[in-house]
Order: sequence, then C-alpha cells, then structure tokens
Amino acid sequence: MRKIIRHDGIKISNSALPIVSVSDHDRLLAAIPGHFFWMQAREMDVGPVESIRDRANYSAITPMGSDGTRWTIGASANGKPAIVCPDGVNVVSYTTDLQIRPDAFTVAQVFRLTPNYLNSINELVSSTSKANVNGGLAARININVAPRFRLLGEDVSPAYERVGTSILPNVDTLGIITFSTALGCSVRINGHTVAQNVADKRPLTDRTIRFGSQSTIVNSNASFHGQRMRTHMFNLDLSAPEYAGYLATLERELMSFYGIGS
Repeated sequence: MRKIIRHDGIKISNSALPIVSVSDHDRLLAAIPGHFFWMQAREMDVGPVESIRDRANYSAITPMGSDGTRWTIGASANGKPAIVCPDGVNVVSYTTDLQIRPDAFTVAQVFRLTPNYLNSINELVSSTSKANVNGGLAARININVAPRFRLLGEDVSPAYERVGTSILPNVDTLGIITFSTALGCSVRINGHTVAQNVADKRPLTDRTIRFGSQSTIVNSNASFHGQRMRTHMFNLDLSAPEYAGYLATLERELMSFYGIGS
C-alpha cells in the first residue's frame, strides 16, 4: 500500500493541481495489513483510455478485450460506480500481473452476475499461464454455470474446485476467498463462512495472477458477465484468529458501502 504524507495547514496557490481525498472508509481499509491490490470502480478514473487505478500502488489497470472492447462504468444496486463487463466479450487486463503470496492470501470481491453468466465460467482472478502445463498450483477464482464462487486448482487437468459455494445471480455480493498453509481454504459470503476445506493446505507454486481472464480469445468462455465493484487482495489469511478484527472491518466497510445485507 502506497502511503501519503499529510501536512495540515499548508496552502498551495496552484488550484489546478490534483486533489487527493481520503475518507474514513478509505483509511480503515488502507490500515489492513498485507494489502497489495485495491481495484475500485470510480468515475474519476475513467479518462481517454478508460483506465482504472490500482489504489494500493496507484498503477493503471488498462482493461482491453481482444477485439478492442473495453469495460465501461455503470452502477451497483445502490448507485456506486461499477465496472460493466460486456456480455459475450472476453475482457482481460494486460497490465496487472501480480505476485500473490504462495502460503497465505485473501481475495475479497464485490460483484454481480447478469443472467448471461450461464454462457461463461466468469473469471475474476486467473493465473497468467496454464499451471497444469508445468505441474504447478496457481490461484484462480471464478464463478461457474451452477453458479458457484470458487477457488480452483490447476496442478492437474482439468482444473478442479479446492473450495466453493453456490451464490445467487443478479444480486450484489461480497465474496471472500482465504487460504493459508495453516488453515486451508475457506469461502465467506456477505460476512459469513459458508465453505471450508481445512485439509487442502498446499501452497501455490505459480504465484503470478491477473485481474480478470487468463484467455485473450474473443468471446472466450472465460468472460465475466456482470458488474465488478471492488477487488482487494492481501498477502495474509484474514480468517486467522489474530486478524479477526481486520476481517470484520473489511466486511463491514464493503457491505455498508455497497448496501449489501448479511
């Protein structure tokens, strides 16, 4: 997480300079340890190239479909900005390959599926190379046609579910995947643990992940159908007892911000 030093009382005459506004909501989320990726759909980030900022590092995320189609900005159920993923178009971000911690991580996402989710496996986070080619184990999170929100293993082919749960389409949802070699895998939906696999404690061997789809094929069945409001990634297992307060803060703030009930 990039830090900003605040100096109160300083006056700058150049009114054209950009202004950084930080709310209590932002400060609470920024204080959670291990925070290494923060995607938040905001109108202010949509410029000539329709890029979105990774707020943890302030690097640009440039979403681009392989046919030239970009994501657009829409709204969540309570009117907050959301990335709208066009149905039938595979949109992948080429500029956000990230290194996730292999032995402990948390990925929190706010999203909504559209009715056309049945046509896709709806990739949310993917590995950048097929891990089963080299026998590796990668982090891959998607929603299948059931629909099930799940963490996949790709050390063998076909990919399989390490942990997952059924969810509802057409509803704004907070889904959190946690993993560590101490506690295994778990899924939390809207503030509740709904699935666990405490026996699967194998660390990742392929650490590189991507926000969005792995595929670069037009109309790939990896396309996400719906809206994406937030993605937060942490290099910690926030389900561990010592991080219970941070997990509670994360869920409370995101659910309150987007009007999601428990």
